[in-house]
Amino acid sequence: AYNLIVLATFPAAAAATYALARFLTGVHRSSLVAALAFAFAPVHVAHAAYHPHITQVQWIPLYLLALFAAVDRPSSRRLAWLGAAVAALVLSNFYGALIGALVTPAAMAAYWCLIPRERRTWWGLAAPSLLLAGLCLSTYTVLRITHPSFLTEAWQSRNPLGDLDVPERHAVEEP
Repeated sequence: AYNLIVLATFPAAAAATYALARFLTGVHRSSLVAALAFAFAPVHVAHAAYHPHITQVQWIPLYLLALFAAVDRPSSRRLAWLGAAVAALVLSNFYGALIGALVTPAAMAAYWCLIPRERRTWWGLAAPSLLLAGLCLSTYTVLRITHPSFLTEAWQSRNPLGDLDVPERHAVEEP
C-alpha cells in the first residue's frame, strides 16, 4: 500500500503543479516543465524511498491553486474548494500543514498585489482570510474540547530543576 501511495504521488504532483502553473501563467510548455521539475525534484525522489508521508507533495500546489483561485474571484464554490484543499494539506502530514501556515500570508498578499487592478477587490483578500481564520479557530476549539490539555503541556518544563544533579561549587580559599 505504501508503494502505491508513493508511486501515485509522482503523477499527482505533476498534475497539481501543471494546473497551478497553467493557472498562473496560461502557458502550456512552461507549465509542463514546472510540473516535471516539481514531480521529479531530488528531494521528492529521495524521500520516496523512506518517507511516504513526506512524499505527498502534491497537496502543496493543489492548496496554492485553490488559494489563488479564491483570492482571484471568491465564490462559495471556490471557498469550498479551498476548505477541502486545506483539509487535504493538513491531514497529509505535519510538514504540509507547517508549509501551508508559513507560506499562506505571503502568497496571498503577493498574488493579490500582482493580479490586475480591475480584478483586485478587498473581498478577494478578505473572504479566503476569513475562511482560513475560521478553520483555524474551529479546529482549535474542537481540539480544546476533546483534549483539554492541548497546548498547555507544551509550556511546562519537562525537566524540573529539582531533578537535575548539579555539583556544588566549592570556593577556593586563598592563603
